[in-house]
Amino acid sequence: MVTTETDKYQEQPALPFSSTELAAFHRFHAYKWDDDDQFQAGVRTITETQGTPSFSELLKMRQYYFSTRMGTKINLDDYLTWRKHLEKPSDDPNVSIFKRFDEFNFDNDTRFQQGLPSIIGQLLKDGNTSLDKAALRKEMTKAKAFYYARFIELFDFPAYLTWKELEKSQAGPACPFAHLWQNKGKGFGNDLAEDAQKFLTTTPPVSTGALQLHLHSPATKNILTGARLAKMSQAVSAVCEESAITSVFWTANSGTSTRDQRDPEAEIVSKDEKWFSGGVVVSESSVRSTTQDPPKVKELLWQYYSLIDQLSGISSKHQKPIVVVVD
Repeated sequence: MVTTETDKYQEQPALPFSSTELAAFHRFHAYKWDDDDQFQAGVRTITETQGTPSFSELLKMRQYYFSTRMGTKINLDDYLTWRKHLEKPSDDPNVSIFKRFDEFNFDNDTRFQQGLPSIIGQLLKDGNTSLDKAALRKEMTKAKAFYYARFIELFDFPAYLTWKELEKSQAGPACPFAHLWQNKGKGFGNDLAEDAQKFLTTTPPVSTGALQLHLHSPATKNILTGARLAKMSQAVSAVCEESAITSVFWTANSGTSTRDQRDPEAEIVSKDEKWFSGGVVVSESSVRSTTQDPPKVKELLWQYYSLIDQLSGISSKHQKPIVVVVD
């Protein structure tokens, strides 16, 4: 019986630790000790009185600190076993190829960037305009693998996928509650005054290819203020004016609607809904007519509808596809 590369990775023994232990090892290993002022102050005190601690002594100090401050106990023998396995070099030449593929800079590869418009166009042709970020990432990985195997070096893509899954399982499970803190935020408040640059990130192509626009302010529901609309309009103008930009990837960190808490007797309704933006800040302006300046409201709306017209022109007049992905 012939063993394939994929089977070989699947047959590798798993570490003898529970998911809870792996998660603890991963947090302990990734903890930024140099940035913890309290821990560093303790290390300096010990160094001044007892001399520079050895690696073993420093590790025990970290273990004690992590258990008392973080409430997580670490078995150092088990941790060192996990760390040794993590840092163990592989004698399989395919692993080196897989790592080179991961590290290859596709953003700076002119030939790959020039092929991006056709990839996006094929996705649109196949009716995949509503791809979520995970699905889009999967399609892009396939495209990169095809390109890498054809123009750089051959490698077993199915075996690569199996190897990646194995790496994830050994690195510890991802936090299942990450979505509760990554995009946390309450209301608008002073968040509306944040710099427009923090609201929108623009990543132009290296040579020819897609312009990446990303909204990342879910705490404010990506509310469109005057400064933010101006920033978006400037980015869209670049798409229309520069021939090197052939398409647009528009992404956003989304938020989810919450149930109205005003009526505790109301029926509990489950809604699977995400929003891209909370829209223009005019609701309060229309109510507080005595304190708001109507011309400013009109100016804000004019900015908004001008932006809509610009976006429409990208696809209709300039024939440049736009792919919107809400995470």
